[in-house]
This record gives sequence, C-alpha cells and structure tokens, in this order.
Amino acid sequence: EHCGGAGLFPSITSRTASAWIIAAVSLLAMPGLEQPARAQNQQGWTRPDWMMSKSEVEQYRRSQLLSDRSALRSTNPGNTQSGQIRTVVHFYLSDLVASDPKNLPRDVTERLLTFELGSQLTSPRAREVAMEEILKIVPDVLNHPDDIVRFNAMSLVTQLSSKPATYQGTREIPAVPYNPMYRLLIRVVSDQDQSLAVRISAARGLLRVCRDGENAPSSTERSDIATALVQALSQTEPSTDAGVSWFRNLLIKALGYVDRIDNTGTEPIVLDSLLGVISNRREVWSNRAMAAQSISQLPLNSQTNLQLITHEIAKLTHEMAVAYRKSPRATFWQESFIRVYLSFKPAQGEQATQKLWGLIAQTRRTGLGSNEDYVQGAWLRVFALTSPFLQRPEPSISEKAIDDLQKWLDENTPSSRQVHPGGRVFAANDGE
Repeated sequence: EHCGGAGLFPSITSRTASAWIIAAVSLLAMPGLEQPARAQNQQGWTRPDWMMSKSEVEQYRRSQLLSDRSALRSTNPGNTQSGQIRTVVHFYLSDLVASDPKNLPRDVTERLLTFELGSQLTSPRAREVAMEEILKIVPDVLNHPDDIVRFNAMSLVTQLSSKPATYQGTREIPAVPYNPMYRLLIRVVSDQDQSLAVRISAARGLLRVCRDGENAPSSTERSDIATALVQALSQTEPSTDAGVSWFRNLLIKALGYVDRIDNTGTEPIVLDSLLGVISNRREVWSNRAMAAQSISQLPLNSQTNLQLITHEIAKLTHEMAVAYRKSPRATFWQESFIRVYLSFKPAQGEQATQKLWGLIAQTRRTGLGSNEDYVQGAWLRVFALTSPFLQRPEPSISEKAIDDLQKWLDENTPSSRQVHPGGRVFAANDGE
C-alpha cells in the first residue's frame, strides 16, 4: 500500500511492474535464501508434455505467435481460439524455462503480462482463458531445479490480474488481482520444501489478493488464506536473516488485509498470531511494528480485548524508544516508528472514517466505545515518541516522554491477558 496520504508519509511499497522486477532481482541476490534439499536434487525433472523445446520456441515465435495472438482479441473465444490462447501461454512458459534465467523477468514475464494479458485489445474472457491455463501448468514449472525459473514462474502468477491497472491523472488505480490464484499461492506459501525466494513471492501474491481484490476472495476463502499465513508464520522462527525476516514481514503484512480476526471455526487465529509477534522480543523491530499496524486494520468486534492490544503496542513503543536511544543510527527505526504511529492513526482519512483502521477509530465499532479514554491515553504518550520520526531525518526523543509512557503502562495494566474469548492467554512479560 502507499502510506503517502497527503504527503505526510513516504511511499513504502509500489505496485508497478518495474518495481516488482527490481524487488525480484534484489530478492534473488539476498543471502540466506538457500534452496531446500528437494529443490537442490531435482536432476530428474522431466519436461511436461505441453512444454516446447528451445528450437520449438524459436520456430513458434517466427511462424505462429502472431496468428495465435489474434485470438486474445476475441470477446467470446470458442474451442479453436481458446486452444490458440493456451498455446500462446505454453510458448511464454516454455520460453521462461528455455531462455537465460538472468534475462527472464523483463524479457518473458513482463512481455506476457504487459503486451498480452495487459493489452487493451485483450478481451476479459480471453484473458481469463489464458490465466486459467497459467494456473494449470505453472505447478509443473515449480518443480524445476533452477530456483530462478521457479521464482519467475511464481512472480508471473502473483501478478495475474482480472483488470489491468489504470490511471486517473497521475494516480495509479491498482490492477485487480485474479482471485483464483490464491489456491496455488496457499500451496506454495505452505510448502516448506520450496525455496524461500519462491515462498516470499507467493506471500506477496496473497497480500495482493487480500488487499486489492474486488468483492473477493470470499469470507471463507479469506479464512483459508489466514490459516495458511498463520501456519507459515508459526513454522518460520523469527530471525535476523534478511530472507527469513522479509518472509515473515510479508506474512504479517498480509494478515492485516485478510479482513477477519478468526477462521471459520471462530478461533481468533489472526489476533493471536499478530499479538504474539508484537510481544515477541526475539522478533526484529520492523516486523513487530508491522504487526502493530496490521492488527489495527482488522475488523475487531465487541469481544475483542482492545485494551490488551493497545497496551502491548504501547509497550512495544516503549521498548523501541529505549533501544533507539542506545542505537539511533540503525536504518529501520524510522519506518518502524511510523508503522506504530499508523497503528493508532492511519495515513489516509478514509481509512479511519470508512474502514475504521487504527486503534483510535476502532473505538467507534459497536461494543468498543468504552475503550476510547484508554486508547486516547496511550496515544497521547505514544504520539510523543513516534511523531518525531514523521519528517525529521535524525529525530530525538526525550527521556521524559519515555518515562511518561512507562508510567502509563504501569498504571493501566489490562485486567485480562486474553485478546479474544477462545484464544491464547498471553503472559504479562513472557516476550515469547
């Protein structure tokens, strides 16, 4: 999402294809993304029946691609045209495997996404036929021994869109993700034998599905997504390793967009998972702060222990402030403090007024109004520690502001350590 609002906050992420490619290159160069044993020992990988050889790819490119591409313009493709569309997909996926992997993100993946699926000449139904085929055959590629090939295949899936991106002036209207891809993304995120780079890409895709989908996925589908995200988070121990911490960061961020606090069995798995990250002192600061922002975006209800959530985020702020004064040069502090700020007061006004994001707005939900004074009391102290990071390059926070927050924490201990009935009981100082 963009945290730009009215220009107050820096843009933390971008949805453009070029930014996606830059992220891919950075990710694959990141240390700590070693392939698991299964991926390293797939020397017996067999080319699927649909896949063209390198010579067949070149022959098809010269003699048939242009003709088959015309089927993408059909508003209601029949059997013959649907077959042509599927062959176009086979060509691009074959090219992805056959070409030099270092040139793939731009030369193959982006061409398919931009010039074929993203073209204004491509009809919605033809686009759907192509995407259905992509989801059908990509699992074959995800068993390929080359990590870059698998990563680019997953990057392709995560960028599938039922509606391309548009612009209103200079403002980008994000593409609407193709909802059916969530099933494959869940499988990959949950696959501990898959390489971490590929799982990171899948986590990014689930984030996109939940954040940018139009009336989809359904509540039940979001429960499935939430369950997979929570499970992957629990199976991946906190770490300072860049790849692991990034994977956890995306899982945590995606949970902030699942738009439910529980699973279909009414177990508060999302609330418990995010509050567990917030209170976990073994987790990196940026992920704890991300969890604070994510939990503040959920549709809390009258049974939610908003005081416990507020107290834990305020305690996190105090711990961050103490650590910051000891090591103020670390690069992650500004974003971390801003995310805590956003957990109380989101950047865009409609996020608070319409979505009721942020702890302050959460008190306007039915049954949570009695927490208003409690949340405002915490916000008054948290604001003093987070606001210096909004615009100043080298912010300073006072010892008095830290002491004031500590005093508030001591005087406002929640009576219950359970964030929701039926959920986990959090110890006061376990820190995981």
